[in-house]
Parts: sequence; structure tokens; C-alpha cells
Amino acid sequence: MTIPNNPIPGITSLTKDIETPPPQLIGMWEDDQLVGAFALAEGPDAAGWTADERAEPSWMVSLAFTDPDHNRLGRLATLWIGDYAARQNTPPVWIRCAVPDPEVAWYLERGFGWARVRTARNKVGYLNSLLQRAPERIEHFDLLVTTGAEFTIDSVLSRALLTSSRADPKD
Repeated sequence: MTIPNNPIPGITSLTKDIETPPPQLIGMWEDDQLVGAFALAEGPDAAGWTADERAEPSWMVSLAFTDPDHNRLGRLATLWIGDYAARQNTPPVWIRCAVPDPEVAWYLERGFGWARVRTARNKVGYLNSLLQRAPERIEHFDLLVTTGAEFTIDSVLSRALLTSSRADPKD
């Protein structure tokens, strides 16, 4: 699975009115096929989050999509977002999302480790489940998911060999 840090063709216009500054668009690609996508923005949307919560360093996940023919992409995206956030020079305290479908919110809580903060109405009055989870660094996650367009099998194999030759018995 490759997650390049470049815009997804045709989706940029969908996010022009969401937040300021605009979110970072992330695509999940398998070979040349887009199988998942989401937007990451600094700070939560104001709807439903308290002033204290909005003051905390956080990232908001929005516009999430996964191809239904590919199982477990939501879990993989959750793990990637947590690892990516934890590796930043100044990581956020929380990764947050607002989920309109109660069944999807329940699924994210039970299967993916998101915690429900509360339910709240969004700016147009629809009820959302507000969820959050802390960033979590996952050692060697880069062997499973490549971030950026520099993916080649040689670089992955050489990293795997370097990692295995320096294995710490405590790990």
C-alpha cells in the first residue's frame, strides 16, 4: 500500500470551503488504483467541540472514503494517521473526526480504537458522533505502508535487511 503526499486529482475542489488553511488530501493507492482517501486538517471543526478542545493541538479527519472491495482499509488508514501524526516534529495531542452515521461511529470505536467524546449537531443541524484518538508511533510501520512517491521494492528490501540486522532483543 502506498500513501503519497500529493493531491488527489479531481478532489481538490471539494475541499475549497471546508477549512482555512485547506486540508492536506491523502490518497491510499494499490498499484495505480485509488482505494482510499481522506483529508487531514489542523484543529477540529468548531461544530460540537468545546473551546478547550479546540485549543488543544489536534488534527481533524474528514471526507474519508475507502473502496468497499478492499477490506480493512479503515483500520490501515487509522493506523497510518496515528503513526504519521506521532512522527511529526510537533505532533497533535488528538486526531479527531465527526461521524454522521451511528453504525460507522460504533464500528470505529469497537474495531479501530477511536473514543467517543459526545454527539453534537454540526453547522447544518445533523447529529454527529465526535470521536478522537491519540497519535501512536508504530515501529517498522513503514515496511507495511510507504509514504510518498519514492516507493520501490529495492528501498523496502534494503530497509528490511537493515532493520533485521540491527534488531534489539528487547523488541
